[in-house]
Amino acid sequence: EAGSQCNEVFMNWSLVVFYLLYCAYFFVSALQIRYGLPELRKGNFSMGGYTPINKSMFIGFMSAPFMFELKIIADWTFTRTALDLFQWIKFESVYGDLFIAKCTNKPYIDHPLGQKIPGFMKMVM
Repeated sequence: EAGSQCNEVFMNWSLVVFYLLYCAYFFVSALQIRYGLPELRKGNFSMGGYTPINKSMFIGFMSAPFMFELKIIADWTFTRTALDLFQWIKFESVYGDLFIAKCTNKPYIDHPLGQKIPGFMKMVM
């Protein structure tokens, strides 16, 4: 009759504990979805804003030999993460590309819709 006890949920204490753990997990997940996670990642010093100066500083930082790689290794070493080093490198590369794209698109976001672009801007672009 041991097999019939496993089918009774409230008779098997391990199933009750497992069920309560899942309920707690879903409750915490719902709170994270509702309130979000705290933003702990700030990027590096040049990612303070989306200005052309920040973009130039970041590109200069990326151009310096081994600086980007050393920063990635230091960040990966001291950050609690489930990513391995190569995944972290890919993550940082994508993050940097998105930062440059946002800096590039910032003037377009601030440009009012329907307003003509001046002729001298067309020549410069």
